[in-house]
Amino acid sequence: MDREKRKSDTAIPANLEEILNEVQQQALPGIKYLGWEPRFLRKPMFQAPEIVIHNSSDGRTGILDVDGSIRIKNINIREHEQLKSSEFGSTTATESDPMPAGSAAHDKELASLRADNEKLLAEIKESQFTEARLTEQIEQQRGELCESAEKLSSLYVQVQSDTVAMQLLQDQYAALQEQYADVNECVASIS
Repeated sequence: MDREKRKSDTAIPANLEEILNEVQQQALPGIKYLGWEPRFLRKPMFQAPEIVIHNSSDGRTGILDVDGSIRIKNINIREHEQLKSSEFGSTTATESDPMPAGSAAHDKELASLRADNEKLLAEIKESQFTEARLTEQIEQQRGELCESAEKLSSLYVQVQSDTVAMQLLQDQYAALQEQYADVNECVASIS
């Protein structure tokens, strides 16, 4: 039964990107940067294929979920026996110890990812700086608007007060004109 089960677990296929969903494809470079490497593809019956990943730095094993997260799982991974070379006294590469020829490509990809990461971090810092500056400007403009609103409010109150005072003055002027007309009539009738 173990052999049948192992036969369904295949090494990482060449078309891995086609098997992964978009979120998993986006998560893959990040998890590789953190030391996780895809080990093999599991194809559980009636379920989506699962990518089993391994972190050689701490020995943890997990599964790259469909949402791009790592689900830590206790999976026993059988290592291939190391074959000793009698002539050189060295060991051949195992599943957990990749050939040095592939490591140059991995190092180049890792360097590229690190450079991209540095660029992204610089862009994030610049965006945060810009956001902080814009927030400061917005707060300053908000303060200026509040001051302007207070000035407008006091001016409106003053205009209302001046309008009432003007109306009173007009009423007094009209009353004085009537008195003057009455006085003029009296003076005219006396003379």
